[in-house]
Amino acid sequence: MAKLNFDQRAVDEVTVTLDGLGLRRAADELVVVGGAAMAAFGIKSLGETDLDIAVTGDLLEHLKHDDRWTDAVDEGKAGPNIKSRQDTAWVVTGDYRGVKTHPGDVSAIRMPLNDGIYSVSSEELIENGVLSLTALAGKGYRFTRPETILDWKLALVQSDDQKVDKEKHLSDARLISQRLLFLAFNEQD
Repeated sequence: MAKLNFDQRAVDEVTVTLDGLGLRRAADELVVVGGAAMAAFGIKSLGETDLDIAVTGDLLEHLKHDDRWTDAVDEGKAGPNIKSRQDTAWVVTGDYRGVKTHPGDVSAIRMPLNDGIYSVSSEELIENGVLSLTALAGKGYRFTRPETILDWKLALVQSDDQKVDKEKHLSDARLISQRLLFLAFNEQD
């Protein structure tokens, strides 16, 4: 398959945002997931999504004691997660497909989620993440591979959970599929 290229502007925005939250030293303990990872590969606009990172248990514990992150950790259906406190730039405001976001929302989640829909661990996602050129130079972060995001999105679409926004995840799955098919059919020998 042809090589996926990064949208450097999106990668830079994510990098600046995560650096602003003091995550540089912990870059090997997290991976950018979901819409922000899609944006990093140019599949989706960064302005259409929020920023979620899957983190190790140790990093989540550390963030609980960092003033840049909320004290409240939701152990419910979504699983352990924590949100940033400060404005971090480009994050969607208002109503994003039914999800209320606020400036500065960056969510750090511990995988797998408690809902059982996608049972891949944070460590697996981190290990299989792709380093951007910025990250290869020691200044960036890992991004979840599009095929992994596609797998996750399809699991969400197939779930019986009535709270899952299946339309949103199906739309994202279509975007990823289109990009992967485009790359496969345009591969140069």
